[in-house]
Amino acid sequence: MLRDLCVDFDGLLKKRETASIWHVSRTREAVKSEQGIAIGPMEPFKAAELHSMSNHAGPQVIHSCSDAVAYADSYLGPSVCLDLWIRRCDPRTSDKRISAIDATLAGADTILAETDMAPFGRQPLAGRDIQAALSSAKTRALEVNGFNGRHGKHVWWYAWTLKSSGKVNDTVLYRQVLGPLGLLSNLSSGVTARMVTGFTRTGGKMVNDILALVAPPAGLGKMPRQFNKRVDKHHEVVSIFNSLDRRF
Repeated sequence: MLRDLCVDFDGLLKKRETASIWHVSRTREAVKSEQGIAIGPMEPFKAAELHSMSNHAGPQVIHSCSDAVAYADSYLGPSVCLDLWIRRCDPRTSDKRISAIDATLAGADTILAETDMAPFGRQPLAGRDIQAALSSAKTRALEVNGFNGRHGKHVWWYAWTLKSSGKVNDTVLYRQVLGPLGLLSNLSSGVTARMVTGFTRTGGKMVNDILALVAPPAGLGKMPRQFNKRVDKHHEVVSIFNSLDRRF
């Protein structure tokens, strides 16, 4: 019984050491307090932001909130990524250290390995601020990688197709994200084959599609409709994407 109640955090501690989450300060001008002590100044809103990101029940709790930790031994974990992101956002951190943190977060075994941010927002010991901080870290990792990889290409192609065509077309997006090799491997199985042959997503008979034309409910057992809708105020959408990132 005692053995089952014990939890070993050596794995998490080793990952924290590997990631080097320690603070490396930049050279800054100090101000003197009324007591004559030199201290480093910081804007109040920035201090409040850093406090909100670090105000949680501990790294072990944040680590346990993740759905991906149990299935990826090489994943550093959300608590390590969160500490790195807090260091990254700290104005006292040196430029060299910020570049090193960006390179670490852009790796495959860091925040990009986190599958879902929603569990952090649902846990009272973590909260929305932790979820937002991890989401910002993941966005930064995608930017550093130039939107490469499985996550980034989806974002890049979505923005590109939306800007060029002015239509939200998930059918085109799906094929562009897969690429030529992905399409070839998907011809005999997966979504492409089912769309071409008319099978339902549950593997039902093709006659089900015909029945939907004459008997309600029309969408029962069928694949979701592949929408192709014109975007309202397309020029405004393009401007937003251009403002967010030049690569779009």
